[in-house]
Parts: sequence; structure tokens; C-alpha cells
Amino acid sequence: MKYIMMAIALAVYCILLLVYAGCEQTGTVACNGPEDCGSCQTCQDGRCVADSNCQEDGGIPDADGESEPQYAEEQQTLEESQTLEEQQYEEDDNQPTFIIYNSWDFEDEEVDQYTDTEITEEFIYTKLFSHNAANIEVDTINGVPTKVMRITHEANKTDVGFEMNVDLGVDYLELYLSYNWKFSEEFNSTTGGKMSGLGGLPDFGSYCPVAGDGFRVHNNFKQANRLTSYHYDRTEHGYPECPWAIEDYDFNSIYFNNGSWYNITQRLVVNSFDNGVANADGIKELWVDGRLIFQKANLKLMQDESADMLIDAFRLTNFYGGSGVEAQPLYECYGYIDNIKVYMPNDDPVSLDQLHSPSTILTTPDEVTDRSVYYDTLITLPVTLSNTDFGGTYGSCIDEAYLIDAGPNNTVSYNLASYVLGGGDYLFFYDGNQTDSSLLEMLQQGSGSNLTIKSSERYLFIRFSTNQDVGTTGWTGTITFN
Repeated sequence: MKYIMMAIALAVYCILLLVYAGCEQTGTVACNGPEDCGSCQTCQDGRCVADSNCQEDGGIPDADGESEPQYAEEQQTLEESQTLEEQQYEEDDNQPTFIIYNSWDFEDEEVDQYTDTEITEEFIYTKLFSHNAANIEVDTINGVPTKVMRITHEANKTDVGFEMNVDLGVDYLELYLSYNWKFSEEFNSTTGGKMSGLGGLPDFGSYCPVAGDGFRVHNNFKQANRLTSYHYDRTEHGYPECPWAIEDYDFNSIYFNNGSWYNITQRLVVNSFDNGVANADGIKELWVDGRLIFQKANLKLMQDESADMLIDAFRLTNFYGGSGVEAQPLYECYGYIDNIKVYMPNDDPVSLDQLHSPSTILTTPDEVTDRSVYYDTLITLPVTLSNTDFGGTYGSCIDEAYLIDAGPNNTVSYNLASYVLGGGDYLFFYDGNQTDSSLLEMLQQGSGSNLTIKSSERYLFIRFSTNQDVGTTGWTGTITFN
């Protein structure tokens, strides 16, 4: 539908060009009457031709001989159909602006299953494996109800979520991708799966790209919803083995809380060439809610130097896998995506071959400003707090979230009396009730006792995430307010 709107806007623009040129060109459109012709045209001998009464200044003389503008409505139509950044991102001169090349937000879709036919109307793709997993639902982002795309992950299966390779239609040396993302409240922690990203055509199979192939640079989600970088390209880090992943963070450590919206933004720059030889200087940068978490400048994405083999694909992808039981979700769960934009910032502080400062908070087209954490249990009294199955063996693929509120002018102290955690299981403590609150403590496989965690203000957020393995005894402690 967006491509239809773009075509309509282009047609209006072309008409206006003819009009403002003084109506000197004769039309080639068949007509039965003047109502079939455009402005400054009349119907003559079955063809639209220039109207001799139309003045070059774009007006028709009124009774006083003065010209009255006739094109306010057409100009308004053109302005209303201008690119998204002119409409949405230039209202405030103090705000950064963006050149939006492609945009998808699902607002025109029906709340129901998102069928392959509907997907085909919205996206131009080279590959689609939908598995009937896509739905359109109403959710709330920044306090505003909005339609989003939901991807279903069936229990005890991998590789059956959603995968689509979208042809952007233009090749770019540098490109940004931004979208809003949420893991559902019950999203299962396993060894992980795939997330969206950018790439280059031609597409290829599940092997390392060879001469004539494009590339893929997207992301993985790992245990406890940790984001990592995932590649099918020629970078020596993994090549000639593919795919390859970088699982270490360069800067901030981000584990996505279930049930909360985030903004994910990726920047990609194609590697350069010297005399036809590919250099390992391509760039990938990755931000979550504007905070830089990943940055590499040694990528070799392409080995063929060609103007039509650059960044020209967006991969809308979310499924579990790898392979094996350890990658399968134990329960049905969902991923949500909205406000997808492929763009360039007008005021980017770096040039093509430069990197962003880790201290810079990136401004994105669709920032998530309501960053309140989702929680299962709210605690407002000093009590003993333990995981649900403490005293026995805790279950697999559970995610428990507790928000402790000490009230105004108070702080929280949690004395962790003891804990025993299995491999791939995590216990997080955050200083606040926001998705970007500081991580105070992260406990993994092992045991311990008598650890005190303190908040700086009224809120302490605790999240307990377990993977597919059989659990152990868990954790327990006491809450005090100060």
C-alpha cells in the first residue's frame, strides 16, 4: 500500500510540474469532456490539450482581471504525501531529522492473522517463510494504542517463527535500521534464535556466501534475551565457517526484560575496495534505546566490487534456532515488532568511515519513551521473597519479575540469604523500575549466601530467568526499607 501512495504522490508531483511550466505541453490523455483532463487543460477532439485561458502564473483571471491561485489543493496534496521525515520529524527545528527510505507500521492492517497475501501487498520480498505465525494485534507503545505485528513461536519447535528477506530496491553504502521490539511476558529463555537486521542481495542458502552472493548481518537473542551480532559474510572472525556470531558486548550489557518495549537500531557500512580487492573495514554498530552495545569496524561484507551489490535488503526475522532441544521453547510465546524504518540521519555526527562515541545517546525515529518494566508481582511491604519453587526444584523456561516499591523517600535493601542457580539461569537486580535502570547485580550458575543489594531510590526490580535445563533450588532473602 505504501508503494501505491508513493506512486500517487509522484503522479501529483508530475502534474504540478506541468502546471507550473505554464501549461505549454499538450496532453496525451483521451477524454470525453473537460472533467477528464487536468488543471490548465481542456478536452478538444477527444484529447486533453492546454487551455489557452490558463495564465503562466498558475491562475485564471477573475472578474477584475487578477489571477487567483488554483493550485492550493494540489499543493496541499503533494505536501501531505511528502516523505515521512518531512511530515513527522521536521515539526520541531530543535529535533534531529531523518531521511526515511522505507517505513512499515501495520496501522492499515486488520486485527487478525497477517496472511501471506497481505504481507505481499505490504512488502517486496525475495524470500518468505511465514509458517502462518504472523498476526496483527493492538498493543500500547509510549502510552498510545497502536497496531503491531506479533510472531508466534510454537512450543517444542525451532525454525517455525517468521523469516522474510525484503528487497529495498536501492543499494546503499551506509544504512540505518530502527524498529520497536518486545518479547512477550512468557517468552522462553533457551540457547536462542534469530532477530532482524540488514543484508545484501543476491540472497543465498544456509552456507557461507561465495562470489556473486550477498551477505546477512542481523542479530541473535540468547539466554535471558541477550542480544548478540550474527553474520553470514566474509569477515575473518568466522570465515570460511558460516554463520558466525560475536557474543561479547563492547559496551553496555543488555538483557531484554519480558513484556517491555525497546528500540533496536543498527548501522551498517559496506567495506571499501582497493584495486578491486575487498578491505576488512566494514562497520556495524548496534544500539538499544539509544545506548551503544556493539561496535565493529573490521567487517568484510562483500568481495565483489559492484554498485548494485551493496546494502539493499532488510531481514524481518524472528524464530528459535539453532537446533536441538536446548533451543526449543517449552511453552508457546511471542515476539512483537512495530515502527520499522530504514533511514539515514540528516545530522549524523560521523562520516562514512567513522565510529560513534560510546558515550553518545543516539536519537532514533521512534524512541521508546515509556520504559516502565513489566512485572508479575508488586511488593510494597518488607517480607521474605523467594522464587516460586524455592525449597524444591524450579522449572525450565520460566521468567519471574518482581518490582519492590519502598514508597517515596525510601530505599530498598534485599539480603540474599542463599542462592543455587543452574547453567543458563540468571538472577538480575536493577536499580529502578525502568528498562534502562542500572544493573546492580547479575548472578549466574553457582551458589552463594549473605549478599545485600541496595537501591538508590524507592524501586528495586528483580528478574529470575531459567532456560531449558532442569533447575536447582533457587534463591531466597528478606526485604527491608530504609
